[in-house]
Amino acid sequence: MSAKSLDDYLLDVGNQTIYQELERIGLTPLPFFDLFYKLIDLVKQGKPSQALEELNEITPFQAGGLRLFVLNCIRENLRDYISLAAGWSKDTEHESALFVIDKEYDEVAKRFPPDLFPDDPDNSISDRARQEVAQSQMVHKLLGEMIKRDWDKAREREKLEQEIELRARQDEREKLETTINETVQAAIAAASPKRNPEHTLNRQVLALGFILKRLNVQNIDKSDQARFVEFLIGKTYKDIYDNLRELDDRVLHRKGEDARFVIAQFEKLGLNDIAKEIEETLNKFNL
Repeated sequence: MSAKSLDDYLLDVGNQTIYQELERIGLTPLPFFDLFYKLIDLVKQGKPSQALEELNEITPFQAGGLRLFVLNCIRENLRDYISLAAGWSKDTEHESALFVIDKEYDEVAKRFPPDLFPDDPDNSISDRARQEVAQSQMVHKLLGEMIKRDWDKAREREKLEQEIELRARQDEREKLETTINETVQAAIAAASPKRNPEHTLNRQVLALGFILKRLNVQNIDKSDQARFVEFLIGKTYKDIYDNLRELDDRVLHRKGEDARFVIAQFEKLGLNDIAKEIEETLNKFNL
């Protein structure tokens, strides 16, 4: 007599599914569950060969679809096929014992394969058992694929959200860096001495060029003169050189406005001879 009642077995949701399969096959549930859990215990103890010997003692389960069915039930009880179908492959603690059960299952399946549409399910209990195995395996596979698809979508959504968040942080960082840079530049500008807009490069070169000329620095290469002026005013060498090389032409720049500004500076210092020389250059061109 069974130590457990059918109600005890059916407290397990997995057993409720097996119960429905047993009804469709035409097997009495309570004796099957007694046998099934005896076999499960042996496999868990690492005695799968003994479990097969126990199965061989019962005539209906010695071969055919019914043997395939009980072997499949053992495998599905001790291994999560839904997770495997979802791509979350992971060995169970009973994997080594299941090796023997898997091998036996494969041998039986060669002669009595799972079949959704067997030849004679109405009259053959073996065909009905094979059909239940095929349906169970199909359900596990479909559920696993659905879970994998939903999981992949969730991961893609999470990845997209992370990318959006990262981009938002980058934008925020770029804005902060721009603000800091602008603040630093403003502070530097505030601390720097203000440049008089009237002190243009052309005017500075005119003044120094005519001073050098007055000092009889005539036969010195213009490049050396330009470097000397660069040393004094800190402007770009090339621009200084271009202006210094055509000194008289620069007097005419802006219709002589720059030249008159320089003349006024020399006159304030009493350097009238230099002022007069520049004035004469202007007069040549009626400016």
